[in-house]
Amino acid sequence: MILVSHDRYLVQKVANRIWEIQEGVVRDFHGTLDAYRVNLETGTDRRDDPERDNEIRKLRYELALYLSGDEPTNEDAKIQWWADLQERRRRLRELAGKE
Repeated sequence: MILVSHDRYLVQKVANRIWEIQEGVVRDFHGTLDAYRVNLETGTDRRDDPERDNEIRKLRYELALYLSGDEPTNEDAKIQWWADLQERRRRLRELAGKE
């Protein structure tokens, strides 16, 4: 499927390959939008790491599940829930190159 969009949120969620068309030249980039943007900004190519991309997808999925479920009512469980949530967010930012 080919998706053409200016909606960065949508592209980040669904794209695993990006084609940049500039001055008649097509650049094929395998990876997430975050990896593509890091590549443009730093010149560092982070797209050839499928394990990293899979971990990012897994963390996003886990965060979505975490946030869509009920927050624990037990105080100790709530503290652990919050710590787990923060760790997943930190790891996601690290992998996406935002730290």
